[in-house]
Amino acid sequence: MPHLSRMLRRIAVALWAGLLFVSPAAAWQVLEGPSVTPESGIWWTPAEPGRAIVIEVMEPDLLFAGLLLYSRDGSPTWYVVEARGSGATRTGALQAFTDGQTLDGAWRPNAFAGSPGVASFTFESATAGWLELPGGRSRIERYDVAMGFGGSAAPRERGAWWFNGTESGRGFFVETRGNILFVLGTMYDERGRAVWYAAQGPMTTSTLFQGALTRTAVGPPLPGDHLQPPHTAAIGTLTLSFNDPNTAAITTPGGRQVPVVRYGLCREVQRLVRIGAAASQSVLPGFPWPGCGPFPND
Repeated sequence: MPHLSRMLRRIAVALWAGLLFVSPAAAWQVLEGPSVTPESGIWWTPAEPGRAIVIEVMEPDLLFAGLLLYSRDGSPTWYVVEARGSGATRTGALQAFTDGQTLDGAWRPNAFAGSPGVASFTFESATAGWLELPGGRSRIERYDVAMGFGGSAAPRERGAWWFNGTESGRGFFVETRGNILFVLGTMYDERGRAVWYAAQGPMTTSTLFQGALTRTAVGPPLPGDHLQPPHTAAIGTLTLSFNDPNTAAITTPGGRQVPVVRYGLCREVQRLVRIGAAASQSVLPGFPWPGCGPFPND
């Protein structure tokens, strides 16, 4: 039936033309793969240890990640990225900062140091995927923070960013598995360069962690360029004491006490406050909460 085949061809052409002229968002919904939401927590590249990717899912289409990497000379550095997208992919610009607060020093504002390019996360599942950076593409997987501490039978808890809103510019990422805690700190050295620290080990009590804090000194610079294993140096004891699920206090090796709150909670509270302000009514009486402080976009 020639007329039928011609009609089918016309329908196919019409459908294809319609796809080309729908909105970009609608086209993306048609072409994208199945939706994948990654687990919030610490990720790594098993074949290239020494680097870390810390991810917190803020919204279904938004994740806030820190990439703890190394510069070309091997010195530690880090970037943050707000990666957006749906389906299996989240993409955003890498952001570098400099000249901010040291571990034990008084607060000073950091400065935006530019963007070296784009980071793209493609997740195959909640615990595995790929990270593409300007320097290459690496497979990433969820890291077991209990590794090396007698197994990992306990369930993972959701990893989260913590910060002090009155001392913005540095952050701490905390994740636990059973009684094992892993904390990563992103801040600056005495010369204003980005540096990161780590502590890992068993909790002293259900609300108290005390462990050796290490400062990463040198490591492999870029994905696929694993020239040397990372070197670290212990610099003292870090204490992390939880008041409740959303507030805690950090005591640095130098004895400085830093109250911290969950960053994601403060972002959500701030969003609700803005909604209330737009409607000329109070959504959360008593805000700002101690520790949240102002936000960069305020």
